[in-house]
Amino acid sequence: VHSHGDARIMSYPSAPNKVKQGITTILMGNCGSTLAPLSEKNLPNMKSRYERLSLSWDWRSFEEYLDALSKKDLGINVACLVGHGTIRSVVMGYADRKPTREEFSEMKQLLAESLAGGAMGLSTGLGYSPGMYADTEELVALGEILSKYNGIYASHLRNQGSELLEATQEAIEVGNPNDVPIQLSHYKATGDHWDTLDDAFQLIEEHREKGIEVNFDAYPYHASSSSMQSVLPSWAREGGEKEILTRLKDASKRDRIIEEMRERDIDWQTLMLSYSKTYKTDEGKRIAELAEEKGRDPYEFFIDLLLEDDLTTRRVTFCMKARNIPKKLRHPLCSVGSDGGIHTPSLEGKPHPRYYGAFPRVIAKYVREGALRLEDAIRKMTALPAQQIGLQERGIIKKGMIADIVLFDYKTIKDTATFQQPKRFPKGIEAVLVNGNVVVKNGEFTKKRPGKVIKNT
Repeated sequence: VHSHGDARIMSYPSAPNKVKQGITTILMGNCGSTLAPLSEKNLPNMKSRYERLSLSWDWRSFEEYLDALSKKDLGINVACLVGHGTIRSVVMGYADRKPTREEFSEMKQLLAESLAGGAMGLSTGLGYSPGMYADTEELVALGEILSKYNGIYASHLRNQGSELLEATQEAIEVGNPNDVPIQLSHYKATGDHWDTLDDAFQLIEEHREKGIEVNFDAYPYHASSSSMQSVLPSWAREGGEKEILTRLKDASKRDRIIEEMRERDIDWQTLMLSYSKTYKTDEGKRIAELAEEKGRDPYEFFIDLLLEDDLTTRRVTFCMKARNIPKKLRHPLCSVGSDGGIHTPSLEGKPHPRYYGAFPRVIAKYVREGALRLEDAIRKMTALPAQQIGLQERGIIKKGMIADIVLFDYKTIKDTATFQQPKRFPKGIEAVLVNGNVVVKNGEFTKKRPGKVIKNT
């Protein structure tokens, strides 16, 4: 229900890390970022961001992107949201301002075209540029378009810490007046605000009682993962990657950035380096540890790290309380999502272990240790997410339903991926069927690639 890999699936269509953990269908296009639509205003930044993948970029519309994807030998079913941030960047680049009337009209048209072209709904990444520059009014107006195409609204909230309740309310305000299903992505309470989760659940439940369809998903880990540049102040991320690098090289702007970050009193011990093209042997270390080893101020080191890596640096952030994980997973509205991209062990870096082990971990840890009943866990990984996305023919085993099936050994199923050794496939998954075809047998891949692109109809 919450996946990434929109770019990498073009190069690794078998999706090995997904299929081997028992995932048969992924919903990509989350957090406001997708590979389409494209224009001269966002294509250069896109090419720079995904330079390592050597993509063809021979599509412009969202429908053309899905058509290009459907020509790949997919090992998994793929559905896709369209990203609000991407739509915004097509029209107005990465500017921190309200769209003009003409620009907003174009944004609404692009959303309508994307939904008609197969997008399952709209995603927002309100913690990332350029989505963070949109106000609630903009999002509510786009929600009107969603309602005409039976699309869902999936939101990476504007704040998952001190303003979790306000951010949750904002997402509900986008979907509510338009009668649009709301999906709160990778729902969490971060920082020193872990105890707000109960209040957040109460807020969600109050709106459900009013007939508003609001759901959420979560992954079974106490750490998140993202690009390292997202730690920068919002104004420093305006304009795309070239402008960000220019700011970081400007002495006065660099000083301002560091000053604002010091005011936030960032705990560098919580940030682990998961990918760096400059400091490859240091992947897996905390930023605080790295800075100390090099005799550097952590704020200064952080800026230099971004510059030396050309903003490609990635991080894992230990920002949640472990005790909140079973609390979230037990909630009846919570489905399981990995929030991981497409990956294979030959790739560089130390990605979050959720890339390889999220779904087996739910059973191995939270069911076998008594936090969840097995039948509830299975529902949260199958029928419930299918219902939340709007997949009518998948998610349960029943005559006439599409045969997406996983066979596993309850006694041996286990995630083996860790934060220090994340590129490990799980144990105990005997077979995986996608659209009735066996793609994993006795724990190993077959040659079948029966995956399909699922479109909103």
